[in-house]
Amino acid sequence: MKHVRNYWSFVFSAIGTLLVGCVAPGPPPERASIEVQTNKAPVRNVTSFTPSLQCMDNLFIKHGKTHPIPVTSVGIQDATGKVLSNTRDMLISSLAKMSVRSHAIKYLDFDPVQGEVRTGRASDVAGMEELPTYNLRGAISGIDQGVVASSTSGGLNYTSPMAMPIMPLPGQPIPTVNPQYSASIGASQGGTSSLISVDMNVVLVRTREVLSGYTSTNQIVVSRESKSSDAGGSFLGFGVSFNLNVDHAQGAHQAVRTLIELGAIETMGKLLMVPYWQCLDIESTNPGAIGQARDWYETMSEEDRVSQTQVALNQGGFFSGVSSARMDDALREAIGKYQSANGLIASGRVDFDLYNHLLNANLIKEGSSRQRADSISIVAAVPIAMTLRSTRGPSGTHFKAGDPVAIQFSLNRQAYVYCYYQDHTRQVMRIFPNLNQPNPFINAGKTFQVPGENSAFSITMDKAGITERFACFATPTEIGTTMPENFKVADLTPLPGVDSINDLSSKLKSVGGADMVMEILNVPVSN
Repeated sequence: MKHVRNYWSFVFSAIGTLLVGCVAPGPPPERASIEVQTNKAPVRNVTSFTPSLQCMDNLFIKHGKTHPIPVTSVGIQDATGKVLSNTRDMLISSLAKMSVRSHAIKYLDFDPVQGEVRTGRASDVAGMEELPTYNLRGAISGIDQGVVASSTSGGLNYTSPMAMPIMPLPGQPIPTVNPQYSASIGASQGGTSSLISVDMNVVLVRTREVLSGYTSTNQIVVSRESKSSDAGGSFLGFGVSFNLNVDHAQGAHQAVRTLIELGAIETMGKLLMVPYWQCLDIESTNPGAIGQARDWYETMSEEDRVSQTQVALNQGGFFSGVSSARMDDALREAIGKYQSANGLIASGRVDFDLYNHLLNANLIKEGSSRQRADSISIVAAVPIAMTLRSTRGPSGTHFKAGDPVAIQFSLNRQAYVYCYYQDHTRQVMRIFPNLNQPNPFINAGKTFQVPGENSAFSITMDKAGITERFACFATPTEIGTTMPENFKVADLTPLPGVDSINDLSSKLKSVGGADMVMEILNVPVSN
């Protein structure tokens, strides 16, 4: 019996070893998600975006976007001349479906033929008491026919053997000859796919400025078989593929309508700062959704972030204090409770993860985000005005060697700001944007401080008897990518080839143009 027990012990041991061997080669825990990650984009099946437009209407209500913004449109121009569709009415219908209950969008019907939209002056528009703030414009920028073409054909042919004539013997009848028969059957099929692109933009009517953060570009592929039926299409947004069922009788026209509906959802969602990806069944974890939310978060001031958090937590039942746009113990406690209840790190601080969760939970309400959207409409054609001072006073205020220095600036209109510091050795370095304050876009009316309260660096006056200098440049458009190459270095790194603030100014003027303004702050250092 002992021998038998050892035998079965050996068998079970061998089986266990084989099972372990099958499992062991799997990926280590830290790589498990990478090993099994799919390399295909998620796919959504849709017939049209009408349900998505209705979803946007409800989303506007949830986020308090019930004060209508006036818009108009000159239509989506057909730059190709190949789609004879009334794209302007398609866009109007899309906007109307998004505003049935919320009234978030007020469409003003201006005559594009008369140029009313382009004048921007109420006196030029007879009988109109209100001007639109935004003009939605766009174009069918490409129809590439025959991007993919295929053709298949085949046939079968049969011919019977031909009987050879046989000469009869004398006195016998002439034999009958079987005739030759021929039959054939064939089939052929061909198909083409056409790529359609539609671009949409948001333009300020009064200044004709195209708002760079509110664009939409989408494509669709329409497949056509030789039997003249559109088999379907697909287009990409946020890295998500949409399979579209297209009516065979409408073809490319329905494809264009679908793209216009999608463009309206995207542009108006960006303009009113609501999580429009929800209405496209795109998860909040999608990189495109996260990137869009982060853009909104970074363009807000600290006061706006705190104010929105207070309102959102009050809506969610976590905070009952007064909305003062100030951080206090009650708000920190409410933030910590919300973070803990929703799987976030309970830090008690306002950060992007908190904002993103509140946004996708539809708790962010009318408030600072609405003010930001409206502030765009008052960007008049007036010069940028900027004030620059230290935390102790205006230019010329004395500091002592060893004193820390922070600068403050504010604007009369939104702009992109870049600030530089010239130390006692005349080295010039960029101090804004920086690692802790990465966004150069600054809203009007807010006082911005560099370094910020939580910055990882400080600026200290080093040597008595020297005047150190700060300079801030403000432009209506982003110039970061067009700066000279020697300017594209990390923050707090001396700019090569720049020997003073004056040298810096002369080199930036060629990039910023006539609309750029500069303010200089002189800081005398004494004993």
